[in-house]
Amino acid sequence: IASAYVQNIADFGDLVLDYGLRVDYMDTRADFPLVIGEARPDDPVTRPEAQVFYSPRLSVALPVTDRSQMRLSYGHFFQSPSFKDIYSHMNQDFRFDLGGNTNNIFGNGNLEMAQSVMFEAGFSTILTDNARLDFVGYHSEVRGDIAVRQLTPDQLLELGGVTDRASTRSNAILSVYTNRDKTTAKGLEVTFNRRMSGWWGLDATYTLAFPRATASDPREYILTFG
Repeated sequence: IASAYVQNIADFGDLVLDYGLRVDYMDTRADFPLVIGEARPDDPVTRPEAQVFYSPRLSVALPVTDRSQMRLSYGHFFQSPSFKDIYSHMNQDFRFDLGGNTNNIFGNGNLEMAQSVMFEAGFSTILTDNARLDFVGYHSEVRGDIAVRQLTPDQLLELGGVTDRASTRSNAILSVYTNRDKTTAKGLEVTFNRRMSGWWGLDATYTLAFPRATASDPREYILTFG
């Protein structure tokens, strides 16, 4: 796993642009069973291709008056799966090594990075020399987050690109890490800052949020329906 980021700030007087691009690279560098759960010495293996993800970011700031400012930001962000999500039980056969125990969760070499798309709009104003008020509205969406799903033999064969077999060797439903979770969140935040005499100050924040997610934990699906 590697990443690189370039950024530039362009100042046009009343308008300031901050833009950049991040590149993420992920390569498992390992051979995985072609069919998850089939890891005998003679079973076919596959090596997933390296993946490259591009994340553009842009923010704009411009004054409204001499005491207030508006800002906008938009960006894509990627988060790599943990090694556990990728490599768990990769070299263990479901029947011969794990005894057919369906409580085991198999890693998935085909996992991708979870993608977050975020947008934020803000407005700040100076009320007095010692008081400031800030409004922020935001919306974010996470696609392809890690989730454990129970895959049927047909789904396991499809994941491995196998078309010449009717079923897996064990014909069992296995728990596998996948990119099937999704989260959205939107809300508003209002912050008031007041500088007082001496070492004292006041910060007050009100937040209104509307989060929605398919699960709060990657294993929630199998804990609920398994």
